[in-house]
Amino acid sequence: MVQQANPPSAKFSLERTVTGDITFFEMSGVIDEGFEAKKAADTVRTKKVVLDLGKTRRFASWGMAQWTEFVRVCGTRDLYVVECSPQALGQFNLVTGLLGHAKLVSFYASFRCVKCGEESDSLLVVPSDRDQLADAELVCVPCGGAARMDKYTATMCESIAAQAPYDVEDDVITFLRSRYRYDIKPDLRRFRAGRRSTKGATYLRLTGDVTGVPEALASACEATTVLDLEGVTLPSMEDRAFAPWRTFMRGALPNVTSLQLLACPVGFLEQAITADDLIKVKVRSFTLAYPCATCGMTSTQNLDVAANLEHLIDGRIPAISCTTCKEPTEATVSSGLAALIRRLPAREVDPALDKFLDKARAEPAQALEDGLAVRAAAPAEKAPGGQARTLYIASALLVLAAAVFVAFGLGLFKDRDRAAPVVAGTDTIVVPRPVVTVERPDWVVSDLPLSAFCQDLVNRLMCVGVSSYRASREEALVDANEAALDELLFTVGLRISDPFFRDTVIPMYAETRSKALAALQSADIARTGSDYLQAAEVIRTSRKRVVQLLRASGGPAVPVQRSDWYWEEYASDKGSGSTETEELVFVRYDVSLDVLKALVERFGTTSPVLGSTVLTAFPAVAWSDAGFPGGVMVVAPAGPFAAAGIAAKDVISAAADKRMTSAAELASAAEGTGALALSVRSAGAQKTVAVTR
Repeated sequence: MVQQANPPSAKFSLERTVTGDITFFEMSGVIDEGFEAKKAADTVRTKKVVLDLGKTRRFASWGMAQWTEFVRVCGTRDLYVVECSPQALGQFNLVTGLLGHAKLVSFYASFRCVKCGEESDSLLVVPSDRDQLADAELVCVPCGGAARMDKYTATMCESIAAQAPYDVEDDVITFLRSRYRYDIKPDLRRFRAGRRSTKGATYLRLTGDVTGVPEALASACEATTVLDLEGVTLPSMEDRAFAPWRTFMRGALPNVTSLQLLACPVGFLEQAITADDLIKVKVRSFTLAYPCATCGMTSTQNLDVAANLEHLIDGRIPAISCTTCKEPTEATVSSGLAALIRRLPAREVDPALDKFLDKARAEPAQALEDGLAVRAAAPAEKAPGGQARTLYIASALLVLAAAVFVAFGLGLFKDRDRAAPVVAGTDTIVVPRPVVTVERPDWVVSDLPLSAFCQDLVNRLMCVGVSSYRASREEALVDANEAALDELLFTVGLRISDPFFRDTVIPMYAETRSKALAALQSADIARTGSDYLQAAEVIRTSRKRVVQLLRASGGPAVPVQRSDWYWEEYASDKGSGSTETEELVFVRYDVSLDVLKALVERFGTTSPVLGSTVLTAFPAVAWSDAGFPGGVMVVAPAGPFAAAGIAAKDVISAAADKRMTSAAELASAAEGTGALALSVRSAGAQKTVAVTR
């Protein structure tokens, strides 16, 4: 729970930024006639909207009407309200329907100390604090007594806690964790379906609780459909729990020529598939459990049906070695499953389908379309006569002409400042700037200059960086590399749990970094203007310092090899007649979970040195301190450090004229006896002090 800042100004203001598929609005002051709902809603092009009401004083009468209109216009979008002020929360509670379909994620509640009467507002995050909303209690800072909500606030919280839990989309969770450091975790049991289709084949990646599969998913199945079941979770082994799955199957099988199952989890086949299903259903692979009689551990193995079909139809299950003790072990298979396995049909060899599946399975979840939103097109009814057919064709031509006109007009508007692209090749893609008409790699999901994002995948973290438009590919590659590595470091910081790091180190860089990136987005409408160029230079300079320090202090865990990269070439912004070109580069780093863990431990683990506690200095601090040298940050000075005047947050960059890059190096340098000269950065100034070992 976090205390709210000073009361906001009464004057209404609205700030808007866009991050990926999320539009973010920060609303301040009194929501009154200054809020133009239709105008604000018309700027939204994303599926999700996050509204920060932390600085909102209240809703005026006209403001309520405008708010309601905004919610209505955004009726097809997901709205999330965060940091809701106590005043706004009270009005949401009093005015029925004012919140609309928006999801209240976090709000400030008023607390009063029963001992000294001190009042304060603290933040409650609904998804993570739901169980304690009704009886939340704080420790009063001035006197240490118990602070509780008043009766009215407690009643509101009880009402909020009684409402049905809602889903928060994964990218919204990532956004909220990054911007506000909310401890919200994705609902791994929520059913999801990511979809990718090509000519004659559809891939559906199912995750979450399989008992939540909706019947409507059948509309996303057509031709040859492959269901990837690796990420689904199963209920207890009860037939009735699979009723939704069988309902889905009844709807899907008439739509497909073949329904293929990939990576079926342990227990799925015997519960979800019958022998009659195998007329159209083909199992590509399934997982079996292998209990070891030697060490008692259970291993799992995913079996490819095509590779093992000859053995499976004879009832022979391949044996494997226990992953723990390496002794041979065999799967335990029920009689029902054994009979089903013997009847598994062979599938035709289809290299094109296999290639498509390999590519689709490698895609991040955010790159797939929402399979639950797909609706198969109904076949057109045959026209009753020539006149009707003529009308249909005429209508279609009118619609097509209008679409072409609108597309042409939009193209002229969007590209009014742009010359045409000039070069094409295998590695150089010609695309109209900024509208892309060619197929980019699947991991390229945004072309916002100097942006970056990190995405959690099953077994790794993928970090993607985008350059700005640069005169040379080398310059653009540097931009993209530094963007990706800076975002990786930022993600590492979010995963460090050390209290000193979270309370002291993160505030040293997070706000400065956020403001710099926001300034670039605000100036993005004119990329040749002085505001944009200045904002871009601030980001480049800061990232360069940060990445240099990361490579110096991160050790062998810092990625040195890109996983992939891609580039595009455009005509420059210098107007028609110019023959100069500019490059836009995208890079991707795939970071294993072990490497990510090593980086978190590197920067998040404290060490004792001469009685003091220190931490390897976090490179991101260079965002706010241009002279930040890196090295070792003092967490709790004591002994010789305290005697020499070294304070908490001071950074030791060198010892005995040797540069320090980690806490371990400083601990090694502190061994021995006698005076040790330290180069210390304290409150922005550099000094040299001597400590006695």
